[in-house]
Amino acid sequence: MTEDEVAEWRRHLADVLKHHNLGWVIEQVEQHLRLGKTTEEEIQTFGERYSPAGSGERRSLSLPPVTYPRGRKARFLSTREYEAREALKVWIDAMEAAIADTAEMEAELRSQFSQGPQMETTLVREGSEPTVRTISHAEGATRADSAGKLRRLLQELKGEV
Repeated sequence: MTEDEVAEWRRHLADVLKHHNLGWVIEQVEQHLRLGKTTEEEIQTFGERYSPAGSGERRSLSLPPVTYPRGRKARFLSTREYEAREALKVWIDAMEAAIADTAEMEAELRSQFSQGPQMETTLVREGSEPTVRTISHAEGATRADSAGKLRRLLQELKGEV
């Protein structure tokens, strides 16, 4: 996949999320990408200072430079920008978590708790009043089936990245 195709897919996934009123996912992904990827780096450190002839100091400029034996390696966390392909994988993972994973959770809850032909769900969004939504078993099954198809497509896309 070329860099242009990667950028096009990122835009397309963001457009799909916008279309389905999932702007909060876009905000979280963009924030995650802005913060960068945390990696662990290992660097070689130096041990005790060593001077030629044990003098502790260099006596003249003609002496060889002071050498440092190798010390143990130290590990540090650092942050770097995501590469374009890595960023697309973050978009794919976020879309999968926000849509496919929640549909699976919904289906599991419906199978465990629902006794009648439909189930009531209360959606709570920050800054707004709770919304009660009634979901029929047929609607839930359709949603779960669609989420499964979406998951397969996203995994296929991820494999091509």
